Amino acid sequence: MSAQAPAPRVRSKKRTQITALPLYFSGFTMKRRKGETDYQQYYAELRGNVIFLYENEKKSEYSEKLELQHLDSVSLVRMDVNTEEMTLAFPQEEVQLKFENCDNGEEWKAFIYTVAKLEIPTRLQLLPGQLLRLKETLEQEQARQTTSAPPAEEPSPPAPLHCYEDAMTGLPPCFFTVSRSQAVAMLKESPSHGNMILRPGSNSLSYAVTVRDPQFSGLSIKHYKVNIVHNGFIIELDNPVYKKTLNEVIDYFIKQTDGRLKPYIESHDYEVAINLLDDPHKTRPTMPPRSTSQPQFTPKDTLMTRQRSQSC
Repeated sequence: MSAQAPAPRVRSKKRTQITALPLYFSGFTMKRRKGETDYQQYYAELRGNVIFLYENEKKSEYSEKLELQHLDSVSLVRMDVNTEEMTLAFPQEEVQLKFENCDNGEEWKAFIYTVAKLEIPTRLQLLPGQLLRLKETLEQEQARQTTSAPPAEEPSPPAPLHCYEDAMTGLPPCFFTVSRSQAVAMLKESPSHGNMILRPGSNSLSYAVTVRDPQFSGLSIKHYKVNIVHNGFIIELDNPVYKKTLNEVIDYFIKQTDGRLKPYIESHDYEVAINLLDDPHKTRPTMPPRSTSQPQFTPKDTLMTRQRSQSC
């Protein structure tokens, strides 16, 4: 296995301003989530226990990130002579990374496993120089996680005014507690319900908007990140857009597409009259008939009544 040149410690000043996490490894990869057909190419950086994905090597702002503190397992499968596919299993989803260089894929797995499990894998074929880098990475990450409680990937924002638990009255009707792949399946299976879903984001401080392009004949899906800030929400676009409420976020997408994007709302059929059918086999309890006749007295009863009257 050939050694890869060490990743530069500082890729750009803007990236170090976005996150103070140390850079351990970097390189090109292709990514897709389980259920998606096509891969998308990214430039990836492993900083701390987070993988930041950029559209290209020069892009300063990341497109998305994979947080490895909740990683359940990582596996690597060789697809052909030059290609390997890595599967990252998280509690709610699986993410697949593909590498055109098998050596590169094996080294990526080694670094991901080291920062996620805080131990160096023993079953990989690594060169002495690579093992030394892994040892340095392990020591640095252990020290970082020990001194930072909890580990901060980005400067901690003020306590948000909005969260999933207290936003029940402010959530748009197109919000669903589903994963990315589940949202895609909903848009694919029921296009008549709408083409835009608001869902939880990759962490507790973000939401995501998943849309299906109505003008595309096939299945064109796009995802947009909405970060929670102290006094509202920011749609992460090339030029970030601030909105006070999630309903304003949805309205922004509708207006920007001239109404082509429509919130996904499940239809529910309700009855408009109370018509319950009687069960012909059901036995109803019968009440005894009410008596309307006067009580009957015998001659003996009449005589005793008269005697009592005379005695009085």
